[in-house]
Amino acid sequence: MTPTKKELLQGLTYVQGMLANMQEVLSRYIAQERNFRKKKSAISIKETILKDFKKLFTISAFALSALATVVFHDALGPTYLMTLAFLFSVSFISKKIIMAGVKTFSTEAGFFTLMAIRRQTRNDIGLFGLIAVIVHYISIFFFYVMVISIVLEGGALGITVFLAVVGIEVFFIAKKNQKIAATNQDIAVNNEQVRAKRKALYDQYSAFQQELRTHAPSWFPPDYYSVEAVDFFLHAIRNDRADSVKEMVNLFENTSQHKEMIAYQKEQTKRLNQLVNGQQKIQEQLRFANMMNLANFIKLDGIADTAGYY
Repeated sequence: MTPTKKELLQGLTYVQGMLANMQEVLSRYIAQERNFRKKKSAISIKETILKDFKKLFTISAFALSALATVVFHDALGPTYLMTLAFLFSVSFISKKIIMAGVKTFSTEAGFFTLMAIRRQTRNDIGLFGLIAVIVHYISIFFFYVMVISIVLEGGALGITVFLAVVGIEVFFIAKKNQKIAATNQDIAVNNEQVRAKRKALYDQYSAFQQELRTHAPSWFPPDYYSVEAVDFFLHAIRNDRADSVKEMVNLFENTSQHKEMIAYQKEQTKRLNQLVNGQQKIQEQLRFANMMNLANFIKLDGIADTAGYY
């Protein structure tokens, strides 16, 4: 039996309402995913000690030198402490200089700036960087030689200080792991609550789905249970663009195919424009680089003539 216009509107309105309810519940179900929290891993004491061994060794050397200075008034104490501090400062500053230079001249702007200056200046910058590298490795070498010698010369006291520093590190790791365990417990409770909410929403969605299957009009096409399709069907029936199920489905298909074709053409045009713009950008960069090189050569030739650098 062919449904009348009134029956079509009533059936479509019912399906529209049910689909809206299902969509709203599904949105809330998906939104609950953001409420899940990821548990944190406990800190491995062994891996941390091995990773921070140099740092702990260095702290032990400073502590031993300070102990010799304050408690035992050892003449070597202040000397060793000051020497350690000096070598550490030199290695730290030289490393910062190296990293700053690498960061600056590794960028496109930094590279073009470097290429724009005269060759002698570039050579001076390179020499300064080389000196900074040499100073860093020499200072860090002697620093660790002193660290090792101080701890070894400390004998039993050196070993005790080192073990004390390691023990303090282990203590702090254990305290952090306690906090991590407490946090993970809260996370477990939270995630269980989220699962319960999602289960309730899933059951509600399933109930709506079952109700729709049971009470949906028999004439409704089974492959078109979507908000977009039902909204289109209602619009077509209300505006007398279709008078039957077949007409509204065919009209929807033709319109959908037209929309998909237009969307595909727009996407292809967008990709083509991106490709063209990307090629233009590359060409502009190459053109700019060539201009900079040409200007640089002209500048260098002028300097060579007047100052005799080349």
